[in-house]
Amino acid sequence: MHKAFDLVLGSVVCLFGVGVGYFCLKAIDFNNLVINRKLALMVVVPVFIIGVGLQRIFKRRGPAPRR
Repeated sequence: MHKAFDLVLGSVVCLFGVGVGYFCLKAIDFNNLVINRKLALMVVVPVFIIGVGLQRIFKRRGPAPRR
C-alpha cells in the first residue's frame, strides 16, 4: 500500500515541478538573458521539486512488517 502511495505522490510532485518549470521557462526572456539570482532560482526550484518527487518514487523500503 505504501509503495503505491509513494508512486502516486511522487508522480504528482514531479508533475508539479514540471508545471512550475514550464511557467518559469515561459517567463524567461531569451533575448536579454542575464545570469542572476532570479534566473538561478527559476532553474533550481523546479529541478529541486522534480528531484524530491523522484526520490519519493524510488525510495527504498524495508520488508513489510510481519503480523
